[in-house]
Amino acid sequence: MAKRVIPWAGREKRRQTNKAVGGSFLKTVTELLTNSDSALKKHLSLAHAAGLVDAMLELKSGDRVDTAVLKKSLPKRSKGTIIVQVYSKQLGRFPSRTCQVIDYGPGMSEVELDRNFGAYAKAKAKGEQTRSLFGRGALDVFLYHSNQRRDDGVDPAAHVFSVKEGILSHCRISWGTTGRDEEDSIIETETLGPATASMLKKHSLPPDLTRSGTVVRFILAEGTRIPQEGNFLPSLSNFYMLRLIAADPSMTVVIERYTSKGRMEEPLAYDFDLGNVLKRSHDVFRHDRLGEIPVDILVARSDRKMTSDYNYERRENGLLFVDDNDAVLDLTLLPEYNNDPLLSRIYGIVKLTGIRAPLEALLDDRLPEAVLTETRDGFDAKNEIAQALFALVEKHVRSIYEEEQKRERRGSGNRSPELDKKLKDALQELNKFHNEETGDGTGVPPPVPPEGPLSFAYRKVRLVAGQDRRLSLYAERDRIHEDLNVIELTSNNPRVRVVPESEVVTRRKGSRFQTIPITLSCPVTAEIATITARAMSIEEQVLEATLEVTEVVEPHQIPVPVDLEFRPARYNGKPNVENQLVLFVNLDAFPGMPTIKIRIVGREGAVTIGTERCEKLEIKTQKDWVVPGSNIAKVVIPYWATAWGAKAEIEAKAKRTDGRIAFARCKLGFREQTGLNQYEDLLYEPLDRPVLGEAAQKYIYVNSRPPVHRSLFGDSQETFERALEVDPIAQMRMASIVTDAVVYDVASKKYHKGGEKGLTIGNEPITEVREFVEAKRYELDSKIVRAFLKESTTQ
Repeated sequence: MAKRVIPWAGREKRRQTNKAVGGSFLKTVTELLTNSDSALKKHLSLAHAAGLVDAMLELKSGDRVDTAVLKKSLPKRSKGTIIVQVYSKQLGRFPSRTCQVIDYGPGMSEVELDRNFGAYAKAKAKGEQTRSLFGRGALDVFLYHSNQRRDDGVDPAAHVFSVKEGILSHCRISWGTTGRDEEDSIIETETLGPATASMLKKHSLPPDLTRSGTVVRFILAEGTRIPQEGNFLPSLSNFYMLRLIAADPSMTVVIERYTSKGRMEEPLAYDFDLGNVLKRSHDVFRHDRLGEIPVDILVARSDRKMTSDYNYERRENGLLFVDDNDAVLDLTLLPEYNNDPLLSRIYGIVKLTGIRAPLEALLDDRLPEAVLTETRDGFDAKNEIAQALFALVEKHVRSIYEEEQKRERRGSGNRSPELDKKLKDALQELNKFHNEETGDGTGVPPPVPPEGPLSFAYRKVRLVAGQDRRLSLYAERDRIHEDLNVIELTSNNPRVRVVPESEVVTRRKGSRFQTIPITLSCPVTAEIATITARAMSIEEQVLEATLEVTEVVEPHQIPVPVDLEFRPARYNGKPNVENQLVLFVNLDAFPGMPTIKIRIVGREGAVTIGTERCEKLEIKTQKDWVVPGSNIAKVVIPYWATAWGAKAEIEAKAKRTDGRIAFARCKLGFREQTGLNQYEDLLYEPLDRPVLGEAAQKYIYVNSRPPVHRSLFGDSQETFERALEVDPIAQMRMASIVTDAVVYDVASKKYHKGGEKGLTIGNEPITEVREFVEAKRYELDSKIVRAFLKESTTQ
């Protein structure tokens, strides 16, 4: 009787690879980065676990989660480097959409290349301290992206070049025929010889790849969308399977992008949200087929509401399930809690020690079982073992979840529903006043009516540096997919910010279009950008609308600073992109072009400044920074962070002509601004300037430094809100302060704006400003009293 192996049809391979990787750029990069990380750590004799997870699990209830600080406590280890290159345009021998991943690990010989990539779903790493489980990650990538036909002569195959002990080997993975009618996957291998300079150049490989290392090269399939520039690094760093690699201080992952703007190089970095530990617990998961698995759990509360989209590529909140090799298994709040918006602040770690070997054994069983999905989307929620594990974890987190749900239902923070309602009514009046005075409201009729499934109210706009520009996006409700109903908003220029970055479209009878207010801003001039809105149609086709930012210009009027002044005094940035702050220098106060010393004087989280991402700078003022028609220099300083919730205070100083030292300070925050109004909340914090309160970004601040405020409001946000609950004097004081802060904020914006809605000041500036402020305070103060102190109006 003849015997042979039953072949696996090529069409089934295509289906499996499409199911696993699909059109996901993030999953594509993750598979290759994970392989490189494992190889490099093995080469450097490093444990796969960086130690950060264990350091987090040593925190206790009430402790602050600041992983930037925890990283500093980890033992020093050898450092490795991985380079990811993405070409958005053709450059030399690299076609557009080429992707390369380069590591300097041990490399592979021709025999090892054939063994590692010549068999699909084989447990090639069985028993090793690595992250591979299904044995198909890289092959899924290669087979998916090489499955495209090209008419331009470009080879669509995936290539792996590897140097081991100075010898260069190569394998090519593609689709083709091998004697059968149906196309199938093919691997071709060869030994090219010594990795000499000429040999490396011939194959366009890095010149320093002489001893060992690997280069993976392929062309991204057309259906794989590369994230826009403004969201490229944040998307990669936030993707749940990459977080621990991006957070590992011993591993440097360099992202190189080649675009029409040139070459850009940035490190991949991640820190968990700043927050507070709610619970720390330990248990053992016992199962007949897995044995005993120690389980360590940490649950924390973020300072902000995180994206809780069930889509793993966007999701931020949830418990990160990991093993003892820092392999990320899942990101979930647990199935029945995943879509609860009241839990959007909850995140944490669930460490499953020793789970890899039992999972491997299940895959090799006579009746194989996969507890994790092959699509890289975490645990299979229908699997009995996964359900039992989730039930164990739920016993520890249920009480925390229930308390968080109660807290969120109470309103903002620990406010009572009554106080929360009063503050929202007061903020509504303040926002109405702001919109009427600045002409910035969403109620302003758009020049272009809604048309099509997605459309912006404007096709092109011009921005003023340092000022928000508000407009609308329209979504045709019935044309947007009912389940995949999130619109993503991105900017191809990270200096031009768009808020919000996503919005949910809901169905509503009698309302064809949903109006989505958006805000554009840019701190510096001479920038352009394309803002793109994308959504999924009911036919599961990508819908798209674009808006062009044609230029960013200087404000109509720039008040002259005394010497040094940050404008504004508060900045709100986004992690993992370059943000900018602006320092104005009155050159009349200094001899020549002054040298300015800038430093971080206090911070929480990993905040850095300058192109080199350091803690202090010395900047020599340049003539070409002078604002035309003035003697004011505008110094633009990049700043960075790796986590939401990070904050810092920046100080600038320089020696004046009169010998005194000029000082200026500003505060940096990384607080996501998701609301649609100008003013979203009221905060009680110490302010550096001698003011009772101020409005900045989306917040109104009451200064906690004055003794009278500490007497009335106490020392914290909690005591401030308790005082507002019960003390009429505290309520009246608060109403007066926020009214003043908003009136001055509006006056400043009107002055800078100019034009029909501007504030023009003539020969009597003090008198004219005072008249405007007093008139508006008189008008607004009574409205705030009516909104917040309703009982006062009935007496």
